[in-house]
Amino acid sequence: MEKSEKNFSGKYEQDADSVLEKKGVELEHPSILLNLGDIAREVYENFYEKEDGKTKAECQRIALDKTFKHLSIIKGEEWRDAYKKNGYVLMHSPIFSEQFYLARDEQAFRKLNKTQDLVVYMESELPRLKGLTKDDILWIHRGKKLKGKILKEEPNE
Repeated sequence: MEKSEKNFSGKYEQDADSVLEKKGVELEHPSILLNLGDIAREVYENFYEKEDGKTKAECQRIALDKTFKHLSIIKGEEWRDAYKKNGYVLMHSPIFSEQFYLARDEQAFRKLNKTQDLVVYMESELPRLKGLTKDDILWIHRGKKLKGKILKEEPNE
Protein backbone atom coordinates (compact mmCIF):
# COMPACT_ATOMS: atom_id res chain seq x y z
CA MET A 1 0.00 0.00 0.00
CA GLU A 2 1.43 3.33 -1.01
CA LYS A 3 1.72 6.19 1.44
CA SER A 4 -1.10 8.16 -0.19
CA GLU A 5 -3.42 5.13 -0.05
CA LYS A 6 -2.51 4.59 3.60
CA ASN A 7 -3.28 8.23 4.45
CA PHE A 8 -6.56 8.09 2.55
CA SER A 9 -7.55 4.86 4.30
CA GLY A 10 -6.72 6.30 7.73
CA LYS A 11 -8.59 9.53 6.93
CA TYR A 12 -11.60 7.55 5.73
CA GLU A 13 -11.64 5.49 8.95
CA GLN A 14 -11.42 8.64 11.07
CA ASP A 15 -14.26 10.26 9.11
CA ALA A 16 -16.41 7.13 9.38
CA ASP A 17 -15.76 6.92 13.11
CA SER A 18 -16.65 10.56 13.66
CA VAL A 19 -19.89 10.20 11.63
CA LEU A 20 -20.91 7.18 13.70
CA GLU A 21 -20.08 8.97 16.94
CA LYS A 22 -22.08 12.07 15.91
CA LYS A 23 -25.04 9.80 15.19
CA GLY A 24 -24.69 8.30 18.67
CA VAL A 25 -23.55 4.90 17.42
CA GLU A 26 -20.91 3.34 19.60
CA LEU A 27 -20.21 -0.30 18.92
CA GLU A 28 -19.33 -2.23 22.04
CA HIS A 29 -16.61 -4.07 20.07
CA PRO A 30 -15.10 -3.36 16.65
CA SER A 31 -16.89 -5.35 13.94
CA ILE A 32 -13.71 -7.14 12.92
CA LEU A 33 -13.69 -9.01 16.23
CA LEU A 34 -16.82 -10.86 15.13
CA ASN A 35 -14.71 -12.69 12.55
CA LEU A 36 -11.67 -13.45 14.69
CA GLY A 37 -13.09 -15.77 17.34
CA ASP A 38 -13.10 -15.99 21.12
CA ILE A 39 -9.34 -15.88 21.68
CA ALA A 40 -8.99 -12.60 19.77
CA ARG A 41 -11.92 -11.10 21.69
CA GLU A 42 -10.36 -12.11 25.02
CA VAL A 43 -7.01 -10.60 24.07
CA TYR A 44 -8.77 -7.43 22.89
CA GLU A 45 -10.66 -7.15 26.20
CA ASN A 46 -7.33 -7.26 28.06
CA PHE A 47 -5.96 -4.37 26.00
CA TYR A 48 -9.04 -2.15 25.79
CA GLU A 49 -9.21 0.77 28.20
CA LYS A 50 -10.98 4.09 27.91
CA GLU A 51 -8.48 6.94 27.97
CA ASP A 52 -9.37 10.53 28.81
CA GLY A 53 -9.41 12.80 25.78
CA LYS A 54 -9.83 9.92 23.31
CA THR A 55 -12.99 8.74 21.62
CA LYS A 56 -14.21 5.20 22.07
CA ALA A 57 -13.24 4.47 18.45
CA GLU A 58 -9.68 5.71 19.05
CA CYS A 59 -9.39 3.53 22.16
CA GLN A 60 -10.74 0.55 20.22
CA ARG A 61 -8.20 1.13 17.43
CA ILE A 62 -5.34 1.24 19.96
CA ALA A 63 -6.59 -1.97 21.57
CA LEU A 64 -6.93 -3.64 18.16
CA ASP A 65 -3.36 -2.70 17.21
CA LYS A 66 -2.06 -4.22 20.45
CA THR A 67 -4.26 -7.30 19.94
CA PHE A 68 -2.97 -7.95 16.43
CA LYS A 69 0.66 -7.53 17.52
CA HIS A 70 0.08 -9.92 20.42
CA LEU A 71 -1.67 -12.50 18.24
CA SER A 72 1.15 -12.31 15.69
CA ILE A 73 3.59 -13.25 18.45
CA ILE A 74 1.37 -16.15 19.50
CA LYS A 75 1.04 -17.33 15.88
CA GLY A 76 4.80 -17.11 15.44
CA GLU A 77 5.30 -19.33 18.48
CA GLU A 78 2.73 -21.82 17.13
CA TRP A 79 4.53 -21.91 13.76
CA ARG A 80 7.91 -22.46 15.40
CA ASP A 81 6.56 -25.29 17.59
CA ALA A 82 4.78 -26.98 14.66
CA TYR A 83 7.91 -26.67 12.54
CA LYS A 84 10.03 -28.32 15.23
CA LYS A 85 7.50 -31.07 15.90
CA ASN A 86 6.28 -31.91 12.38
CA GLY A 87 9.13 -30.74 10.19
CA TYR A 88 6.85 -28.36 8.30
CA VAL A 89 4.44 -25.49 8.83
CA LEU A 90 1.46 -24.11 6.90
CA MET A 91 1.80 -20.40 6.11
CA HIS A 92 0.05 -17.72 4.05
CA SER A 93 1.84 -15.62 1.45
CA PRO A 94 0.59 -12.14 0.59
CA ILE A 95 2.60 -12.33 -2.66
CA PHE A 96 0.87 -15.54 -3.80
CA SER A 97 -2.44 -14.72 -2.06
CA GLU A 98 -2.61 -18.32 -0.93
CA GLN A 99 -1.27 -20.75 1.60
CA PHE A 100 1.85 -22.88 1.20
CA TYR A 101 3.92 -25.32 3.24
CA LEU A 102 7.45 -24.70 4.41
CA ALA A 103 9.28 -28.01 4.92
CA ARG A 104 12.43 -28.36 7.01
CA ASP A 105 14.02 -31.20 5.04
CA GLU A 106 13.71 -33.54 2.05
CA GLN A 107 11.69 -36.11 4.02
CA ALA A 108 8.98 -33.61 5.01
CA PHE A 109 9.06 -32.13 1.49
CA ARG A 110 8.42 -35.52 -0.16
CA LYS A 111 5.68 -36.42 2.33
CA LEU A 112 3.83 -33.13 1.76
CA ASN A 113 4.28 -33.21 -2.03
CA LYS A 114 2.63 -36.64 -2.12
CA THR A 115 -0.28 -35.88 0.18
CA GLN A 116 -1.05 -32.17 -0.18
CA ASP A 117 -2.38 -30.05 -3.03
CA LEU A 118 -0.68 -26.90 -1.77
CA VAL A 119 2.76 -25.75 -2.86
CA VAL A 120 5.65 -26.95 -0.71
CA TYR A 121 8.92 -25.04 -0.31
CA MET A 122 11.95 -26.54 1.36
CA GLU A 123 13.83 -24.35 3.79
CA SER A 124 16.97 -24.78 1.67
CA GLU A 125 15.15 -23.31 -1.36
CA LEU A 126 14.34 -19.97 0.28
CA PRO A 127 17.81 -18.38 0.01
CA ARG A 128 17.64 -18.94 -3.76
CA LEU A 129 14.64 -16.58 -3.92
CA LYS A 130 16.58 -13.72 -2.38
CA GLY A 131 17.07 -10.80 -4.74
CA LEU A 132 14.46 -11.97 -7.26
CA THR A 133 11.68 -9.69 -8.43
CA LYS A 134 8.08 -10.33 -7.44
CA ASP A 135 7.34 -11.50 -10.99
CA ASP A 136 10.25 -13.95 -10.90
CA ILE A 137 9.00 -15.37 -7.61
CA LEU A 138 5.47 -15.73 -9.01
CA TRP A 139 6.83 -17.67 -12.01
CA ILE A 140 8.79 -19.95 -9.70
CA HIS A 141 5.65 -20.44 -7.62
CA ARG A 142 3.75 -21.53 -10.74
CA GLY A 143 6.43 -24.14 -11.34
CA LYS A 144 6.19 -25.26 -7.71
CA LYS A 145 2.45 -25.82 -8.22
CA LEU A 146 3.46 -28.51 -10.72
CA LYS A 147 5.48 -30.16 -7.90
CA GLY A 148 8.73 -28.57 -9.12
CA LYS A 149 11.84 -28.04 -7.05
CA ILE A 150 14.18 -25.06 -7.03
CA LEU A 151 17.60 -26.31 -8.04
CA LYS A 152 20.89 -24.72 -7.17
CA GLU A 153 22.36 -23.17 -10.27
CA GLU A 154 25.68 -24.77 -11.08
CA PRO A 155 28.38 -22.55 -12.56
CA ASN A 156 29.41 -23.33 -16.15
CA GLU A 157 32.80 -24.92 -16.23
